[in-house]
Amino acid sequence: MPTKLSVFCDKVAEAGWLTAIIVVPLFFNVYSSRVFEPDKLTLLRSIALVMAVAWVVKVVEKGLGRETGPESWTHGDSEERNAADSVGSKPTFWRRVSQTPLVLPTLALVFVYILSTLFSITPWVSLWGSYQRLQGTYTTFSYIVIFFLALEGLRRREQLDRLVTVVILVSLPISLYGLIQHSQLDPLPWGGDVTSRVASNMGNSIFVSAYLVMAIPLTLARLVSSSLTVFENKSLWDKVMFLFVLAIFVVAQLYAAILYVWGGLLVVLIFFIPLFGFSIYLEKPFRQFVPFGCYSGILTTQLICIYFSKSRGPMLGLLGGLYFFSLLFAVWKRSRKGAFIAVGSAVAVVSFLVIFNLSDALAPLRNQPYIGRLGRIFETESGTGLVRVLIWEGVVELVPPHEPLEFPSSEPDRWNFLRPFLGYGPEAMYVAYNRFYPPDLAHVEARNASPDRSHNETFDALVITGLVGFVVYMTLFSSLFYYGLKWLGLITNSRERSVFLCLWLGFGFLVMVGFWRVLGANFVGVALPFGMVIGLGIYLAIYTFFFYKGGTREEEAPYRILLIALLSALVAHFIEIHFGIAIAATRTYFWVYAALMVVIGHYLRRETVPAPSKVAVPAELPKEQRRAKRRRKRQAVAPPRPQPTVEAPPGPAISMMPYALLTGIVMVTMVFDYRTAHLPIATRSYSVLWLFFITLLFSGIIITVELLKAKTSQHDVADWLLAFLLYFVISLGCLFAFHFIHIGQLSVQANVANIAEVVRQADRVANTLPIYYLFLFFLLLGLATALMREVPLPARTWRITNWWLYPILMVGLIWIILVTNLNVIRADIYYKQGQAYDNKQSRDAAVELYKKSLTLAPNEDFYDLFLGRAYLERAQETNDSAQRSFFLDQGLNVLLQARVINPLNTDHSANLARYYRARGGMASEPVDKEKYLNQALEYYRQATSLSPHNAQLFNEWGLVYFMMGDHDRTMEKYQQSLALDQEFEQTYLQLGDLYMAKKELDQAAEAYSKAVELNPSQVQAHSTLSYIYSQQGKLAQAVEENLKVLELKPNDYASHKNLAILYQQLGQIDEAIAKAEAALSLAPENDRASLEDYIAQLKGRQISSPDRDLIQTYLSQGQDLLQKGDLDRAAEVYFQALALDPNIVSAHSALGYIYAQQGRFPEAMEENLTVLRLAPNDYASHKNLSILYQQLGRIDEALAEARVALGLAPENEKAAVEAFIAQLQQQAGP
Repeated sequence: MPTKLSVFCDKVAEAGWLTAIIVVPLFFNVYSSRVFEPDKLTLLRSIALVMAVAWVVKVVEKGLGRETGPESWTHGDSEERNAADSVGSKPTFWRRVSQTPLVLPTLALVFVYILSTLFSITPWVSLWGSYQRLQGTYTTFSYIVIFFLALEGLRRREQLDRLVTVVILVSLPISLYGLIQHSQLDPLPWGGDVTSRVASNMGNSIFVSAYLVMAIPLTLARLVSSSLTVFENKSLWDKVMFLFVLAIFVVAQLYAAILYVWGGLLVVLIFFIPLFGFSIYLEKPFRQFVPFGCYSGILTTQLICIYFSKSRGPMLGLLGGLYFFSLLFAVWKRSRKGAFIAVGSAVAVVSFLVIFNLSDALAPLRNQPYIGRLGRIFETESGTGLVRVLIWEGVVELVPPHEPLEFPSSEPDRWNFLRPFLGYGPEAMYVAYNRFYPPDLAHVEARNASPDRSHNETFDALVITGLVGFVVYMTLFSSLFYYGLKWLGLITNSRERSVFLCLWLGFGFLVMVGFWRVLGANFVGVALPFGMVIGLGIYLAIYTFFFYKGGTREEEAPYRILLIALLSALVAHFIEIHFGIAIAATRTYFWVYAALMVVIGHYLRRETVPAPSKVAVPAELPKEQRRAKRRRKRQAVAPPRPQPTVEAPPGPAISMMPYALLTGIVMVTMVFDYRTAHLPIATRSYSVLWLFFITLLFSGIIITVELLKAKTSQHDVADWLLAFLLYFVISLGCLFAFHFIHIGQLSVQANVANIAEVVRQADRVANTLPIYYLFLFFLLLGLATALMREVPLPARTWRITNWWLYPILMVGLIWIILVTNLNVIRADIYYKQGQAYDNKQSRDAAVELYKKSLTLAPNEDFYDLFLGRAYLERAQETNDSAQRSFFLDQGLNVLLQARVINPLNTDHSANLARYYRARGGMASEPVDKEKYLNQALEYYRQATSLSPHNAQLFNEWGLVYFMMGDHDRTMEKYQQSLALDQEFEQTYLQLGDLYMAKKELDQAAEAYSKAVELNPSQVQAHSTLSYIYSQQGKLAQAVEENLKVLELKPNDYASHKNLAILYQQLGQIDEAIAKAEAALSLAPENDRASLEDYIAQLKGRQISSPDRDLIQTYLSQGQDLLQKGDLDRAAEVYFQALALDPNIVSAHSALGYIYAQQGRFPEAMEENLTVLRLAPNDYASHKNLSILYQQLGRIDEALAEARVALGLAPENEKAAVEAFIAQLQQQAGP
C-alpha cells in the first residue's frame, strides 16, 4: 500500500526530470576550466541519483514485489490495472517489459554498455567519462534512469503540459543570450569569438543549434494548437487575413532582431495590439490570442539564434524536422493539398541545396556570412568538412579487425578480437584512435589533439560499442520512428509495417553502398542514416497518397499534435547527430522525449478511446484445480481496494506553485551563469538585467495562460491575481536569495600575500558550486512537495519498520554525489585557478592548487600533466641544486602516476620523454646526461608506438639524438617525420639545425627556406637564414631576412644590431647608424656601452656618396672574385675599398678568409682582430680566431676564443662549438 512518503518520492522523480530539462541546457560554470559539458553532466548525474534513490524508497514503502507505477494509479483509473483486474491477475514484470515499447532496446543498450565498459581498453575512463566530455557509462545510465522513471511516472495530462511548457520556456533565455552575444552585449569575457557565431549557454555554435532544433517542434506545436483554437469555426478569409498579419510581424521581428536584440522583442510586444483587435473582430477571448503572440515570439527568437550560429548540421536537421512536422500535420488534418505542398516544398528545398552547392552561378552566394554555409555542405577539401572526412578516414581503419593495439609495456590488447563487435569502450576513442591518426589532420587541427568523437553518431557507436552496440542503437531509433508512426495512425497493418521497414532499411543500405562505391568508406557513417531518413520521408509521402483513408478521431487531437512535434524533433536530432556530436542537452531531451512518446502512444492515447466491453468467460477448470483455487481464496484475505476520493480541483494558487518553483530554478541557474562579483549589473547596457526580466515576464504570462486553458472550474479574478502574485514572489524570492549569497561568496577579497591565502581564495570560488547544488536540491524537494498537492494522499505517512534503511540511503546518496560529481567540478575550479597563477609564473601557488585538484580527483591524469609541468618549470627557475633535484623528482613521480592511470594516452609517454630530454640538457656530468637521454629515447619509442603517425614525436626523438651528437640517427628520425608529413615546418627547422651543425650551409639554407615557404611567419628560420647569408657573403639577402624578422618582431634587438653591422659591411653608414641607434634603445644594460662606442665610431666614418658607391662596387667585385676562387685579385679589390674606408667589417672579414685559405695565418688573425675591434661581438670572427689559434698550436688562446664564441653562438651552432671546445680540451691535456 502506498504511503505519503511513497507519493513524495514519486513526485521527487517528477521534479527530477523537470529540473533536468531546465538545468542541463541552461547551466554552465565560468569558474571551472571546462565550463560547459562536464559541468552540466555532473549536475544531471546528481539529479538522476536523487531520482533513483527516491524510486528505491518508493518501492520499499509500497512493499517489495508490489506494483511500482505512479501513485496516481492508486487513486485513479488505469487501463493496465483494469485490464489486469479483468483477467484476475496483474501483469508480470516480464510482460510489462516486453509489451512496453522501447524498453527492450533500452535494456539491450544497458547490457551492451556494461559489456563494452568491462572489455574497454581504458575501463576507468569508460565508466566515469573522459576529462573533456564525461559521457561515460555512468552518464549514459543517468539518462536511462530519467527515461525509465519518466516512463513510469508520466500519466496525467497536466504533467505532459507542464513538461512541454518547461521545455519551451527554458529555450527562451538560451536563445536570447545568443542574440545578446551577436549584438556584442554579452557581459561575460569569453576567450573565443561568440559574436560572428553565437554559442549561448552551450559554449559551441553547433551545440546550441542542436539543442534548439529539439525545442522548436514543441514550440511550433503549441503555436499550431493556439491557432487551431483561434481559427475554430472561422472563415477562410479570416484565417488568410490573420496569417498575413502574422507573416508581416514575423518578418519585422526577424529584421529588427538582426539589427538589434531588443528590437525583435519590441516587435513581439507591438504584435499584441493587432492580436487584441483580432480578438474583438473574431469574437474570441483575448486570452486565446496571448499564447499565440508569446509562442510566435519565442519561435522566432529560436530561429534567429540558429541563424546566428551558422551551423549547417542543425540547420539540415531543422529542415528535416519541419518537413516531417508539416507532412504529418497535413495527414492529421486530412489535407491532401497540404501534403502536396509539404512534399513539393521538401523537393524544392533539396533541389535548391543541391544546386546551391554544385552550381558555379551561385558561387558568390556561398560566400555570404550566414546562408552561405548551407552552400558548403559537400565541402570536403577545406574547413570543418575536411576535418570530418579525415577523422572518418581514421575511423574506417579503427573499426574493422586489425593488429592489436599495444600498451607502453609492449603488451598487446588481449581483447582485440572483440573490438569489431563490442568496440573500444565508451569515451575510449581518444586513446584508441592514435594509431590510425591521419597525418594530414594535423594541418587543420591542433597537432597535440586526438579526436575523441567522429562527428558522426554511426561511427561513434561503432567505435565505442562495436557492431552489436550499433545494431542495438539503430534498433532503438527504428523502434522510435516505427511506434511514432504507428501511434499517429500511419502504420496500421502488416503491409504498411513491411513497406516502412523496407524503405527505412532498404534506402539506408542502398545509399550506404552507393556512397561507399563512389566516395569511399569514409562516408558510410553519413550515408546510412541519410538513406534511412530518405526512406522515412518517402514512406510518409507514399502513405499520404496511397494508403491514407482518413478517419482520425478528434478526441485524439491534443495528443496527436504533441506526438507529431516529438517525432519531428527526434527526426531533426537523428539528422543532426550524424553531422556533429550528441551533447548533454540533446541526449537528455532525446530520452525524455522518448519516454513522453511512449507514455502518450502506449498509455494516454488509448485512454481517450473507450474500449468495447467484453464479458470474460473463464474456462472450466478441473475439479482438483477448482478446490485448490477455493482454498487459496479462503487463505488469502484481499486487502480492501482504496476508493477514489472526490475532491475539488486545486485552485490557481496551488496549480501555480510548481511553476513558480520551476521558474525559481531557472532564475537561480541564470544567476549562477551570468552574475559575477566583478561585473556590475549595468555592464553592456544592462543586458543581463533585461534577460532576467524578459524571461520572468514571458514565463509568467505563458504559465498563467496555460493554466487558464487547463482549468475547467471557475475561479474569480482575485484567485488568479493571487496566483500571479505568488508566482512573482516565489520566483523573485529564489532569485534574490541566491543572488545575495552567491555574490557575497565571490565578493570577499582575500589578501593573497602567501600560499595559504591563495588556497583560501580558491576555496571561496570552489564553494560557489556546493551552494548552488544545495539551493537546487532544496528547490527540487520543494517542487516535489508542491506536486503532492495535485493528488489525493493516503492516510499512512510511512512504514516505520524501514527507519534504519533511509539514513543509509541518504548518507550514501550524498557521498556518491560529492565524490563522483561535485568534487569532479570543484577539482576543475582549483585547476583553473592554478592555471591563472601558472600563467603569471607563480609556480608555488600553481603547484598547491594543482595538488588540491588531485586531492579531489586523484584519478584525473589531466591534472597530473600540469602539476608535473609546473614542477619542471619550478626546477628550471631555481639555482639551488638540492631544490632543483627535489622538484625534478616530484615532477617525475607525477608524470609516472599519470601514465599508470592512463597508459594508452600518448601524451604521458611523450611527456616522460620530454622530461628526460630536459633533464639530460641540464645535467653537468656526461654520464648523467647520457643516462637521461637514453631514457628519453626509450620513452619516445613507446610514444611513437602508440602514435606512429605523429610527425612531431619523431622530430623530438631526433632532437635527442642530436643532443647526443649522433647526426646519422638524427637524420633518420627526421626522414621518418618527412615520410609522414612533408608540410610540417618544424621538421625543416630541425633539419636546418642539423645541417648547420654539420657545416653544410647550402643544405641548411634550403631547409630553412622550405620552412619559411610553409610558414612565412617563422621568425627562427628568417633569423638563421640571415646568418647563413652573411657567412656566405650574401649581404643583401642577409639584410632582407633580417628585415623580415623585424616585420614579424619589430622590437627584436639582435636583428636591429645585425642590420647595423650588415649595413656597415655594405658601406651604408647612414642606415647602419639608424639601426644601431634602434638597437641601442632595445639593448640590455651590459651591451649599451659597446653599442654607444660603435655608434660613435660609425658617425665618425660617414663618407661621401660617390665614395660610398665606389666602395659598394669594390665589395661586389670582391665577392664575385671570391666565388670564382681568384683570391689574389679579390684581395686587391678589398684593399681598394679599405683605402676609401679602413673600417669596412666585411672587407676585413673577407681578407681574413683569403689569408686563411692561402695559409697566411698571422695576417688572417690580424684581419679577424680588426673585425673584432669594429664589431666586438662578431661570433664568426671569434670562432675563426679559435680555429686559427688551434692551427698555430696556441691551444689556450684557441680555447679562450672558442668559449667566447660559444656565448655568442646561435642555438643551432652551440652543439658544434661545444664539440670543438671538447676537442681543444683533449689537445690541451690535463
